[in-house]
Amino acid sequence: MLKKLVNIFFSALLGIATIIVVTAPLIYSILAFVVGMVLLVWKVLKFDERTHRLSKN
Repeated sequence: MLKKLVNIFFSALLGIATIIVVTAPLIYSILAFVVGMVLLVWKVLKFDERTHRLSKN
């Protein structure tokens, strides 16, 4: 249940970051893009870690 809430939270953050990139002035767009990329990389690394852990068992 907690993982599902975390996924929803990060999906919402990525959606908000995408809207900001499209509609905001340049400095806010760059900031939102960087935050979105950090969230995306963090999520991919967590997924990779989970996959690696499952493949060990």
